[in-house]
Amino acid sequence: LISFAMTAVIIARGIDISVGSNLACSGIAAGLAYTATGSASLSLLAAIGGGAAIGLLNGTLIGFAGISPFIATLATMAFARGLALSLSGASSIAIADPVLLFAGRETIGLLPVSVIIAAICLGLWWFVLNRTVYGRWIYAVGGNAGAARASLVPVDLVRISVYLIAGATAGLGAILTIGRLGSAQPLAGTGLEFTAITAAIIGGTKLSGGQGSIWGTAIGALLLGVINTGLSFLQVPQILIYFVTASLILVAVLTSQPESVAALFKTGGRKSTPSPRNIAATPVGKHSIALRGLGKSFPGVKALDGVSFAVSAGEVVGRAGENGAGKSTLVKCISGLHRPDEGEIMIDGNAVQFHSPSDAKGISVIHQHFSLSPDLTVAENLFIGREPHTRLGFLDRARMRRDAKSIMDELSLDIDIGAELRTLSVGHRQMVEIARAVLSDAWFFIMDEPTSALSNRERDQLYDLIDRLRARGAGILYISHKMEEIFSQCDRVVVLRDGRFIGERQTRQTSEAEIVSMMVGRDVGDIFPYLEAQVGETAIEISNISDGKLLKSATLSVCRGEIVALAGLMGSGRSEVLRLIAGLETMHGGTLRIFGGQQTGGDTKAANRAGIVYIPEDRHLEGFVGTMSI
Repeated sequence: LISFAMTAVIIARGIDISVGSNLACSGIAAGLAYTATGSASLSLLAAIGGGAAIGLLNGTLIGFAGISPFIATLATMAFARGLALSLSGASSIAIADPVLLFAGRETIGLLPVSVIIAAICLGLWWFVLNRTVYGRWIYAVGGNAGAARASLVPVDLVRISVYLIAGATAGLGAILTIGRLGSAQPLAGTGLEFTAITAAIIGGTKLSGGQGSIWGTAIGALLLGVINTGLSFLQVPQILIYFVTASLILVAVLTSQPESVAALFKTGGRKSTPSPRNIAATPVGKHSIALRGLGKSFPGVKALDGVSFAVSAGEVVGRAGENGAGKSTLVKCISGLHRPDEGEIMIDGNAVQFHSPSDAKGISVIHQHFSLSPDLTVAENLFIGREPHTRLGFLDRARMRRDAKSIMDELSLDIDIGAELRTLSVGHRQMVEIARAVLSDAWFFIMDEPTSALSNRERDQLYDLIDRLRARGAGILYISHKMEEIFSQCDRVVVLRDGRFIGERQTRQTSEAEIVSMMVGRDVGDIFPYLEAQVGETAIEISNISDGKLLKSATLSVCRGEIVALAGLMGSGRSEVLRLIAGLETMHGGTLRIFGGQQTGGDTKAANRAGIVYIPEDRHLEGFVGTMSI
């Protein structure tokens, strides 16, 4: 029972090491209620209610207070155990009521009641995780909480609820334990949390969240119980049983990650993508959005100042500007994440105010970093936050697949709706995100650097999709630093500089030089003045270096006074080369020399002493510590 609830907690990217102490505390609560009232009903309520209360405390600390699941449940583990010992006086509480003992002792036919209860819970958990909207939310929160939150899934409430259910399950486990022992024990459940976690891991649940199977956990718990019981029956020393259990966990983890081994032997290329089918698109109607003097300030900085432009149905408008020109703030104001301090947003000629993203209906942002859950299928990602359900409130998978297939056909996208998102290329993931927006009846799309990680073929597919969206009557705000994209895809281009609206131009009536000059505020000829630099000695030289994973071999050299560009698509090994040079990864082959001195790699301090500084690609994850000041 505890393993089933633990599986849901882990899938939601959590952990609960308080379940053993919670079971003991719930049992003592039931014992005290029985001693005080003699009522079996109140005792059962005290056990389940007490367990749920501690579970709710866990969920509140994690979901609302933002405390690490391990730290929060470590605290409640000590609290619940101490509470059980203090309330019971460190003594067991005898219970003789047949109702309280029934679940742990009696049988129905040849089956113990406890086994029947476990089977019922197994079926219920399978149904919840696989056939309900709530179950999809659990997987979405564990797979990518940020994406789930952006899709309006109540992430905090989902986290709180799984811990509450886990606590209530611990209370139910306390009732079974009382039935078996005939008493409530303050030290019951010792080590139970690790047994439950082990069963879930053996069953294939990943501690990283987003993946797991309740049937796998059931098999893992059964296997663990049979092995432990069998070895104990054979009088195998307990220390050897621990080794066997540890070996099972390692085998389960390695088995669940076959890609790590298969990558060494995998050969072959990618399958070609069939050409899009010609399917008529459904128009979304005539709409327009206009910004009038939009302004937004933060402490010490005015991020937007007097921004005014409009986008109409069937029009693609580019937004050009340097980094820091106010792009992120503009997008957040239009999508409802920020409320502007000045000006107004008008839709179809009517002024509107967005208090949250849910108010900005019909407006969709295609982020530079995808807001999708990699462990869910394409169809499931399309419906995150708006899952179809039957009249009884259950997840309607048939309708989900049918509607997903329909929208893919409408947009002429040849993408398997049953494939997990992680198996798709970057370009196809972006197509899925656009299809998801279309499915939500979006008529205004904000595309933020949409080709930054696409190959030429994927870029052309995106351009075709933009044409189809334009034909549907959608308006598009296209944000890019690539002039050739703006001039090939956009009807007009709006220029911002330092948060201020500089002007707009028809792309057919302007030039790249004029747009760049508007962006930087000076003549084009002064943007990148050529500076003669004498090439000196070799500063860095790498030869056949490898990280033992993605990067097989790389060789290059960089001299003083020289700028070397490292080109390649996402996943080609560019970042791996830089991380090896900076000492962030350990070399598994090849040589690295800095000013002639050989480096072993894997030593960031040595690289720093040699004058190497690494500026990461993803500054959100690697570049800054968000809890510290600038």
